[in-house]
Amino acid sequence: MKLTKEELFRYYPRPSPGSIESRANCLGEDELARAAMGALNRPERDRVADHLAACSECVEEFRLIRWLQPWPEQVAATAGDPSFFDGSAELNGSVEKEEIDLLRPVWRRTPQRLLAANRLSYLVAALLLIFVLTLGAWGISLRRQNQRLAALLNETPANPAQSSTAANKALKESSGSNGSLTLHLRTRVETFKGSGIWDEAVIERTVPTSKTAIIICDMWDKHWCEGASRRCDELAARMAPVIDGARSTGVQIIHSPSDTMTFYSDWPQRRRLILTAEIPLPKALEIPDPKLPINDSDGGCDTGQKPWYRAWTRENSHINFAQGDAISDNGKEIYHFLKEHGIDTIIYMGVHTNMCVLNRSFAIKQMTRWGLQCVLARDLTDTMYNPQSPPYVSHEQGTELVVQYIEKYWCPSISSRDLR
Repeated sequence: MKLTKEELFRYYPRPSPGSIESRANCLGEDELARAAMGALNRPERDRVADHLAACSECVEEFRLIRWLQPWPEQVAATAGDPSFFDGSAELNGSVEKEEIDLLRPVWRRTPQRLLAANRLSYLVAALLLIFVLTLGAWGISLRRQNQRLAALLNETPANPAQSSTAANKALKESSGSNGSLTLHLRTRVETFKGSGIWDEAVIERTVPTSKTAIIICDMWDKHWCEGASRRCDELAARMAPVIDGARSTGVQIIHSPSDTMTFYSDWPQRRRLILTAEIPLPKALEIPDPKLPINDSDGGCDTGQKPWYRAWTRENSHINFAQGDAISDNGKEIYHFLKEHGIDTIIYMGVHTNMCVLNRSFAIKQMTRWGLQCVLARDLTDTMYNPQSPPYVSHEQGTELVVQYIEKYWCPSISSRDLR
C-alpha cells in the first residue's frame, strides 16, 4: 500500500518555528514528503538532489521518511486481509481518503466495525504508525534545536578576551567563594650564614581562596617508566579528594598535563585559557639556582626502563574536571589567567619535583621569577630518582631531599591537610 500525498502530509507534522528559522535554506516538509513519494517534477527533482548532496541533515530526514513510508504495508501483510477498508474491494495503488475507516473520528464508527478483529488490528497498526511518525518528527525537531544550540556555544565571540573575562568573572561570582586557607608553610633557613646548616621553620599564613590556585603538574595517564607510572596512579587517587575539597572552597584549579593539549582542544576549560587577554610579562627576578641533591642523569627510572618516549595522552582519570577549572601547559597563558583573576598564590602538586614541577614554563622556578608566591604540596608529589645513582638513598629519601632543596632555595611547602 502506498500512502497518498495528503495522508503522508498528515502523518509528518510540521516542525516548530524555531527549527525553520535555524535552517531557513533547508528543504520543507512538503518537498521532503513529495520527494520520498516520487511526486516531484524534473526541475524540482534536480533542485532537491542538489540540496541533498550538500545537506546531511536533510538527507537523514529524507531517509527517515522513506523508511517510514512502506511501514503500513508491512503491518497489513502481517495483520490480515486489507479489504476491511471498504468491506470487499482489494487495494490497488493509493487509497482514497474516504476509504480509510481508521482515520475517521471515533463517533462516526459503528460498534460492530470497532469490535471486528481485523479492524482492531488495523486500528492498533494505525495508532502505532501515527506514534512512530510523531516520534520521528519530534526527534528531527529536537536534533535541529540541539545543532543550533551547539553552533551558538561554539561561536567565536567578536572580542574573545572580553568574552573570556566576563565568563570567568561570572564563574567566580557563582562560586560564592569568600573563604580562606590557613597554610603552615615549612621552609629552611641557614641560621648562621655560611655554616651549611639549615634549620626547619614553620610559618603560619592565611590566604584568601579567591586569590589561590592549584596547579596539577604532569599527572599523566601513563609514563614511560613503569615505576613512575604506578606511583603516579597511586598519587592521583590520593590527590583527587584534596582537589575536590579545595575547589569547593573557591580555589582555582588548573590542570597542566604537558604535551596533551590536543586531547583537550575542544574543552571549555581549555578555551578559558586560550581566550584570556594577554598582558605584558614582568621582568624576571634573578634567583640563584643551585645544583640538585640527587643525580637524575640516567632519567631517574628505578624499574629498569631506559628508552624515553611520550607514553602519555591525557591527565590521569582519577582526577576530576569541573566547569570552572582551567587547562594549559603554557606558562604565559597561565600567568595571564592568574593576573586577570587577581590570583597571587600557587600551590603545586604532581610530578616530578626534580624535573617538571621545578622546570616547566608554568612551574615553580618561572612563576617565582615572575613574582608569584609559590607553595609545594610536599605529600602530593614524587621524584624521578633511581636509588642506584648518587646519593644512593631510597626513592622516598631522594624525594625528601628534593623537597628540602625546594624549601631552601625556591619556595615553602605545605601538607595536603591544609587544603582539606
